[in-house]
Amino acid sequence: MESPDDRIHMLKEDAERIRKEKPHVGTLLDAFMPVIENEIVMGERIAAKNVTLSPDRLKTMGGIPIIREHPLFLEDDPWQDLVDSTGEAIREGFPHLAEEMNRLTAYLHQNPGEPGCIYKRCTLADEDKMSALAAEIQVGPVVLSLLLNSVQRIVLTGRAKNMAKTLVNLPWSKGYCPVCGSFPMLAFLRINGQRWLHCNGCHHEWTYPRPQCPWCEHETPEDTTYLFVEDDKENSAYVCEKCRKYLVTVNRPENMRETDPDLPAISLAHLDVILQEKGFSPMALREWNQF
Repeated sequence: MESPDDRIHMLKEDAERIRKEKPHVGTLLDAFMPVIENEIVMGERIAAKNVTLSPDRLKTMGGIPIIREHPLFLEDDPWQDLVDSTGEAIREGFPHLAEEMNRLTAYLHQNPGEPGCIYKRCTLADEDKMSALAAEIQVGPVVLSLLLNSVQRIVLTGRAKNMAKTLVNLPWSKGYCPVCGSFPMLAFLRINGQRWLHCNGCHHEWTYPRPQCPWCEHETPEDTTYLFVEDDKENSAYVCEKCRKYLVTVNRPENMRETDPDLPAISLAHLDVILQEKGFSPMALREWNQF
């Protein structure tokens, strides 16, 4: 298994290659690289706790993700360290948010149990509660969600790594993640054209039928298609006319080394722009695909 240092080294190499190929995404890379690096380092720390969970096969066969069976956010997770390291990464990548991030991290230091409570209560999914909390702290809702989403992703990624061997043998046929229930932010086409969905919430990957829409499970050929950009035949977006959702898709040949999934997603942000101008919306929201 690669160490965090090895992964960050490869991340920087891949980011530099993307900068040269697609200079227009340089600003996005500058902003998100510190955040991605922090997620790699802290995700390994969470995984090192080696939490053991035993999912119920009947429940997973019925489409119930593990997060609805077992608590994935634990009281003894290093919440303050997660808040501090993530806040520092955001200040580095988004210096114009530094003042608000200082207020936010100070508030979370004064209320150390707040992050864990937010995740346990699923408050992140409640826009009204998030807006009210942001107003109380005197930060923008975007700033609050940027930090909390990153911290959440770190913890869930660590838990997914703990369950990697178990997940291989679990039956799963849904378009949302078997670990955390999130929809995919990206799909990879690998050996023999098999489609792998990549979770937005915990970076877990699972196979899914290529013609079928992960969002609405529709698979009529005339209602689903792939959109290509003229000068790039390796990357595309799966588009479902029925639910008006899309999923950015990357062709990953067997001999190509794996890249941190956030990088191809950022490098294909122009596909997000094109699809959203056509009235489609992404299956999973990330900071770089909200226009």
